[in-house]
Amino acid sequence: MYGNVQFNKLNRSAGVFIGGTQISPLIKPVTELPEVAAFTVGVNTLSIPRNSTATIPAGDFLRIEIGRESVVRFSGGIYNATALRIDSAATVSFSAPTVINVTQDLVIEDNSSLTGTTVGASDVVINYSGTNTVAVGANAILYARIIAPNAAVVLGRGGEYRGFFAASEVSVGQTGKLSSDDASASSHVDPFRRR
Repeated sequence: MYGNVQFNKLNRSAGVFIGGTQISPLIKPVTELPEVAAFTVGVNTLSIPRNSTATIPAGDFLRIEIGRESVVRFSGGIYNATALRIDSAATVSFSAPTVINVTQDLVIEDNSSLTGTTVGASDVVINYSGTNTVAVGANAILYARIIAPNAAVVLGRGGEYRGFFAASEVSVGQTGKLSSDDASASSHVDPFRRR
C-alpha cells in the first residue's frame, strides 16, 4: 500500500507492504461513510456471454452479468442494477466517467480487470447499498472508487487496486497492492450523483 494507514488493530499478511505512516490508535469515526442514495433498477438482465465483446450503454438493469473472458466497455454515464457480476478473466474498461449503482450483489472474480481507457480511477464510481460482502477475486486489477457503507469489501490476494474504498471494513489479500486515486484523473464525476 502506498499511503498512510490508521488503525486500532492491523492484520497484515506476509508480503503486504505499507509505504506510508502507520498511525495507531485510531479514534473512530475518522470520517462518516457516505450514504448511497436510493435509485431505481430496471426489469431486464443484461448478460454478456463468455468470450464475447460488447459495449454497454448507460441504463437501468435488473442485473449486469459479464461472462468469463469477455471484453466489455462501459460507454459512460449512470448504470443502475440489483447485481453486478464479472466472471473470471473478464476485461472491463470505461471510456468516459461512469457511476454504477448496485443494491444487492457485487462480485468481481479472479483475474478480471476493470480499468479506464481514457479515464482514471476517480472517474469510475461503484456505489453499493447492499450488506453482502463485496468480493474481488485474486489477481484482479481494479481502478475505481467503491462506496459500500453497509458492507465489507474484500480485495483478493495478488491484485492491484487503485482508487478509493469506503466501506464498513476493507481487507486486502496477501501481496495485494493498494494505492489511492491516480493523480492524473480528472475527478469530475460526482460519486453521489443519481439519475
